[in-house]
Amino acid sequence: MYLLPSDTILLPPYEDRVFKLIFSTPQAKTALINLISAATKRSVIDVVEFPFEVRAFDPNEQAESIFLSSIMEDGSQANIEIQSRYKVEPDDSGYENFYTRRTCNLFSLHASQNVEGIAYNKLANTIQVTFCGNTIFPQHDKYYSSFALCDVKHDVVYPDSPVSIFVELSKLKELLGKPVETMTDLEKWLVFLGHAADLSYRDIVNQVIDSNEALGLAGNLLVNISQDEEERAIFLNHNYSQSGLETR
Repeated sequence: MYLLPSDTILLPPYEDRVFKLIFSTPQAKTALINLISAATKRSVIDVVEFPFEVRAFDPNEQAESIFLSSIMEDGSQANIEIQSRYKVEPDDSGYENFYTRRTCNLFSLHASQNVEGIAYNKLANTIQVTFCGNTIFPQHDKYYSSFALCDVKHDVVYPDSPVSIFVELSKLKELLGKPVETMTDLEKWLVFLGHAADLSYRDIVNQVIDSNEALGLAGNLLVNISQDEEERAIFLNHNYSQSGLETR
């Protein structure tokens, strides 16, 4: 099992560019399948990178590269993305633009499927997973939130409703004190994503890596990326901080 060097400074895998560099490589396919399975709580059979152009609310905003798991055991498809830092919202509207944009992305992805005739019942269910560096639901301490269309009066979820999942990396403080053997695969991934760059947590990060082969693969890729002088220069040029996660 590949473990992270105990004294090597690494780029934070929760930063957008670093995250994409890790998981866009062909070698990361097994790790990406494991991560998506853990986040969606569904068995992923295969995953491909699908360049889905997302309409931007801001003309200066760039389209995103979306990882689309096109083959899941139950036929669902999933988009996974990360937003490590708070982006200024129009009119200081909190996270209103953030929520609306994710909703737009989710339904645009769902509607992008080819439908023959009126066979809408053949559409695959769509799941969007967003890893957030900031706390976007301060009203509770849970790091995992899942939303679907539902009858709010009777608490009934609409059949085959598209699902939006938010994972807040800022809410992992209590998780760090949990025995590794009792952690779920998602919790292990969150420890890796949130703290692999922090030397003070290198021991527990290596413990979770040692318990999951897919994490070892991601860790190896992270070390290689971190040793790339060009990538380090890009990271520093954008004034990123290795302790940029919001803490609670």
